[in-house]
Amino acid sequence: MTFRDPLMLLSLLNTKLRDRYESLDDLCYDEALDKKELIEFFDQNNIYFDEENRQFKQKWALLTHFFINIQLYSYPLY
Repeated sequence: MTFRDPLMLLSLLNTKLRDRYESLDDLCYDEALDKKELIEFFDQNNIYFDEENRQFKQKWALLTHFFINIQLYSYPLY
């Protein structure tokens, strides 16, 4: 299968994972998707699958969260 727009696909799959499926494996089976191909496509577009929350997420969001926490806690508390 050829995927084109990673953010539209991310949104669609996250909605389906939230509303219909218990796991990414279930979704891939039911929708006839190749899980490995899907993960590789998202990885090339800086998106990863968060197993704990059953969501695809952009990798930059991790960095943003990391840098915000560094800024919050790097200043001395006087």
